[in-house]
Amino acid sequence: LIGFCACLSLMLVFTIQLLTEMRTFGNMKRRNLSKDAGRLWFYSLPGAVVYGHGDVRANLESLSLLAYVLSDMLFIVVITKQLLVLTCVRENGDLLLLIDKSITCWEGEHRFYAALSLISFAIYVPLSSMIAPMLDE
Repeated sequence: LIGFCACLSLMLVFTIQLLTEMRTFGNMKRRNLSKDAGRLWFYSLPGAVVYGHGDVRANLESLSLLAYVLSDMLFIVVITKQLLVLTCVRENGDLLLLIDKSITCWEGEHRFYAALSLISFAIYVPLSSMIAPMLDE
């Protein structure tokens, strides 16, 4: 659950960043500042991802700090929690969850939590390792 919440929080940070930059871009275009708007978009978070240069110049300080905490400081904690949901041991012929031996792996509720963990892992790792460092400045 911790990993899923961290993943959602990080996605929320990037969504807010994207919407803020799109709003600024739209306002500049509306005021006929196309050249400045193009430059803003090129150096925005989506521009850095789309064009692949990794140089984000227009960012929000508070969102950058939150992205740093979620993707750098808590990275090991979040990844560990996500992987603990998937770690099973074999005891007496049964696969049991390492952190709670009363739960049989890949049956019942464990399937749901394992799927949630895998999905959040597949989103969190790329966001943390490829996109969040662009906000680190």
